[in-house]
Amino acid sequence: MLRLLRQISLPQLRASWGRTALVVGGIATGVTLIVAINVINTSVLANLERTIALVAGPAEIQVTLGVGEVGFSEHVVALVRDDPDVAGAVPMVRGTLVTVDEPRVALQLFGVDLVAEQDLARYTVARVTERREILRGMADPRSILLTETVAARLGLAVGDAVSLSAPSGVAAFTVRGLLAPEGLAKAFAGNLAIMDLAAAQAALGRPDRIDQIDLILRDGAVVDTVRDRLATRVPSPLEVGRPAQRGTRYETVLASFQALLAGLSLLCLVAGVYIIYNTTSTGATHRALALASLRVTGAESGQLFMLLMLEALALGAVGSGIGIVNGLILARLLIALVTDAMGVIFQLRFPTEGLAIALLAQLGIGILGIGATMFASFFAARRVARMDPLLRLHSIAWGNAGSTLWNVSMLIIAIPIVSWSARILARGIPRWFGPEGRVAAESLFRSTVRTAVTAGAVGMVFGIGITIATLARSHRASVGHYVSSGFLASDLLVSAVATEGGWLESPLPESAAAAVASVPGVRTVELIRIMPGQE
Repeated sequence: MLRLLRQISLPQLRASWGRTALVVGGIATGVTLIVAINVINTSVLANLERTIALVAGPAEIQVTLGVGEVGFSEHVVALVRDDPDVAGAVPMVRGTLVTVDEPRVALQLFGVDLVAEQDLARYTVARVTERREILRGMADPRSILLTETVAARLGLAVGDAVSLSAPSGVAAFTVRGLLAPEGLAKAFAGNLAIMDLAAAQAALGRPDRIDQIDLILRDGAVVDTVRDRLATRVPSPLEVGRPAQRGTRYETVLASFQALLAGLSLLCLVAGVYIIYNTTSTGATHRALALASLRVTGAESGQLFMLLMLEALALGAVGSGIGIVNGLILARLLIALVTDAMGVIFQLRFPTEGLAIALLAQLGIGILGIGATMFASFFAARRVARMDPLLRLHSIAWGNAGSTLWNVSMLIIAIPIVSWSARILARGIPRWFGPEGRVAAESLFRSTVRTAVTAGAVGMVFGIGITIATLARSHRASVGHYVSSGFLASDLLVSAVATEGGWLESPLPESAAAAVASVPGVRTVELIRIMPGQE
């Protein structure tokens, strides 16, 4: 079989390189999309879970409210501290600060009670050796800790002032310390700032509100028992669970989006199967004379069938290999866009620092691509292998009668449409285009099944494109309608710079309204605050 593949198949595949490229490219396209979406989904979730773990630090249990930044009352801290198995309860508030000099740099702000011993122990502060010096500096409500990454980017050192835009307004903050790239400081690609809890609440315009409570348990405490006990004590909207459970919640929210992407990628693979089926059917007719000669000279029909299936296996392996490589490249190019979108949705920026590639998953996708190629080639290979060699030698123009009818809706619809239109076009095309039209009509409608498969493939590709374009356009129109009508109806909108790349919790100071109202031509100014909803 390998000798036949080398002596017979390879020369014919090279001679019809365009048809061979269609087979390889058809399967490579579908595999590319499946691999890219699989790697992006896996990488986003892995990096999200990594960020959650870094933010949680030593916490064994967290008390949270959904995934947004509405926050809840600080009085809940006292409720959980009363539990005998809780060694420490660390309240935390989150928000966004934007550097005035570099408005594209958005910092994830964490406000914590730095007076508590376990708080300060969570952070490795570089270039400042005296912990008391940090605590003295934190008495100033404009004190802040930055990561070494951000400080290097902005050219800042300990003691320097930096202008930051916060919901309470633009103010100058003093850098009291730099966080080494360890633990929490490694999260968010280093775009991180730490403030004392009360100062952060004031800067964010959220007094007495917190976003989460990190709990550290006493030695010997059973985490599940403490979690269940605290769940009965805190107000019902709050959630008590392990930090890792937040990743599960995010994965649940993303499930429908991921299912949509996976479905579209599979449709592209099915479209590739259509292309391969039509290409191999046409190729079988084109190579019928050479294959019939092999039968006459003693080749068995089973050998020819195995030869054609071996060709499909080789082409499928090449196409799948190309698709896997292209999929990894495509995932690398697109993952930044997806992580930005997820950060906007969850109000949590988590830049992806690498691709999470599951080797077994990629192997499975490659096998799926090879299987799809062999499935699409099976029918043409079986038909050619069973043909009568003498009949083939006498009539090379034998059509594709007996092709298997696929149980796919696109093809079922395409066959009667092509059959119906053939009656009209078979007369019209020769009349419009002369002898060339007569030859084209004869080629198209000699086998309506093969023509219907081609039409079905084109229809499926257009269907995928129309579906994606319609989803994007519908979403854009819905958002535009929401912004331009109802209580948001206006001629101009003024928002923070940090919202240009996607919505972030970075509202303007109320004083900005007076400045806008003083502009000539402005008749009315409406103040609007949008908060993420919670169940």
